[in-house]
Amino acid sequence: MRNLLISVAILFGIAPAVSAQEDAAPDLALSRFVRALAAVDIPEANVSVVSQPLEGNGKGWSLNPNALRLTASTAKLYTTYAALVRLGPATTLKTEVWKNGDDLIILGSGDPSLTVERLSSLLRQLRAQGVQNINGNIVLDRSRFGPASSLPFDPMTFDGKPMRLYNVGPDALLLNFRAIQVVLTPQNSAVQARLDTPLAGASIDNQLQLGDGPCSDWKDAVQSSISSNFRITLKGKFPRSCTPQTLQLAAHGAELVGEAGANKYAEALIRGLWQEMGGSWSGKAVSGSKPGSATLLASTESQPVAQLVRDINKYSNNVMARQLFLLLADAPATQAGAEQALRQTLSSRGVPMKHLVVENGSGLSRKEATTAEEMTGLLRVIWNDPRMPELLSSLPIGGTDGTLKKNKNNGGDVGRIRLKTGSLENTRAAAGYVQDSRGHWHTLAVLIQDPKATANYGALREAIDQLSNSLANQ
Repeated sequence: MRNLLISVAILFGIAPAVSAQEDAAPDLALSRFVRALAAVDIPEANVSVVSQPLEGNGKGWSLNPNALRLTASTAKLYTTYAALVRLGPATTLKTEVWKNGDDLIILGSGDPSLTVERLSSLLRQLRAQGVQNINGNIVLDRSRFGPASSLPFDPMTFDGKPMRLYNVGPDALLLNFRAIQVVLTPQNSAVQARLDTPLAGASIDNQLQLGDGPCSDWKDAVQSSISSNFRITLKGKFPRSCTPQTLQLAAHGAELVGEAGANKYAEALIRGLWQEMGGSWSGKAVSGSKPGSATLLASTESQPVAQLVRDINKYSNNVMARQLFLLLADAPATQAGAEQALRQTLSSRGVPMKHLVVENGSGLSRKEATTAEEMTGLLRVIWNDPRMPELLSSLPIGGTDGTLKKNKNNGGDVGRIRLKTGSLENTRAAAGYVQDSRGHWHTLAVLIQDPKATANYGALREAIDQLSNSLANQ
């Protein structure tokens, strides 16, 4: 009916009197959002929303803009932007192998993307030079980061899920995210479990049974543990309705913690890869530092910082974010030094930080917090920075990829909704940019902190999805 009235008005040369209704549209969208949260018993007082036009004269939204709330993974926006400014989009990180007598030294650079494939390539360089038998130790040089005491994090206690990969702590020589992959396949009346990470001496005690029900919740039904000799015990039920699924485990256990645990994992992984290449190694992996007399043998280089930022923000990779955060500081990097470097970098660009609380730069924290108003200030600074295209391209796209791939809406056109999402116990957040139907861009920051947020994760995700879609279609 409204469209018919507008058409009639245009036909008779009368300017349609719809501006008041259009001005009210943002308020209506925000009201619907608040009502959707109230339906799951989350009060307006526990919700903050700020949206501001970056172009044009559109109307913004503001709800509890100055309330301090946990950021969850939207904290990564501070870290990744600071990295683009301080390190530069094209900077890469090198991991090197040096020789000192019979020992080999692997010198870590804090590279957050040293996967098993890249480690294998590094070792193949040694085989190509004729190295077959390693008679000494392999020394792991982690001096780019400070001691464990300066990087406080206990994966065994953060949320009671130490086997989840996001609970891997920072390491200047982080190999393969300290991950173990097991492929699970329902087969006749049993579950096949195949180790997909070349860890020397590793084995699987498969006690899994086939179960009924949908495959969507299979991870919650599988319990796992790892012993010091990498014996992986699997219990629980795996749905017979599943296709082959990859179980990603962090190499954490009662005897696999701290630097000693990291060394055991590194030794098993390097030994497994080296044996696959036909080499032998009689020593072990130990912590140490590169002497000045060592000779460079091989090196591998990470993707540029801009690509690392993309991987971090698209998939909300906490481990990579913590690594990048520490790289902001000079060696030996500490958490305190990284925070100081981040604040100095952001302050130089005019980012408001009066209320910002920083811990590890990833949002995997019970402390990291900000206000929706200050988050919006960060988004505005980024928008006017020459590095904005790199940051914008790193954000998940509504209904398309990353952490927004499963969202129902994309604003009617791919690329118009670009938001960094965040979820933590009792917290749900989103921050980024939305382009409206006239082609104008807006900021959007949503911070929700309430004891009922976790239980209503799906409802909150849908409410934020609808809010961003309303902004895109106004």
